[in-house]
Amino acid sequence: ALKAFQEAVDLTKNFAPAHMNLGLAYYEEKDYLQAIKSFSRAVELDRKLEAAALFLGMSYYQVGAPDKAVKPLQEALALKPEDPEAHRWLGGALLATGEYKQAIVHLEKATQAFPEEPLLQFNLGRAHMLLAQQIFETLYKSNPQAPLIHYFLGKTFMEQEKLDVAVPEFETALKLDAKFLGAHEALADIYKKK
Repeated sequence: ALKAFQEAVDLTKNFAPAHMNLGLAYYEEKDYLQAIKSFSRAVELDRKLEAAALFLGMSYYQVGAPDKAVKPLQEALALKPEDPEAHRWLGGALLATGEYKQAIVHLEKATQAFPEEPLLQFNLGRAHMLLAQQIFETLYKSNPQAPLIHYFLGKTFMEQEKLDVAVPEFETALKLDAKFLGAHEALADIYKKK
């Protein structure tokens, strides 16, 4: 199939669908670098070719370049806003680049279309967890001496079953406020589990 699609591209150098079909053949063969070249050319020739933009983003993601995947996936969604595959891949790329809030939006839309898919559920949960952690870290940087911040960090780590990281946060909260009942209770719960 690759040979036939390459011949079509050679005959019609400026025909976007031919480049897209060649890209799909490379993608099917898992030759993502060649697929990127073909999809890039297809998008360059026809900006309205949603599938080429989608597969360009998917190919970038497959080669470990989620930062480069974001723009073509956004372009694919601009052309077809309800495409669950574009939401899935864009959500994954945004998650990989640390854009957790935006990732959640797209992963939720993809999860609505594919509610039984475990990887989507996992990525959505992970995005929420990482966003919460990012928010707490920002809070901590703004006021590291606030016992409530250490308590919330401890609770977050506790919920993630990271008890070895949670304990020092609760202990710090108590050093800052020895009467902080919530921190005492959380430490008691952890010590009961051990």
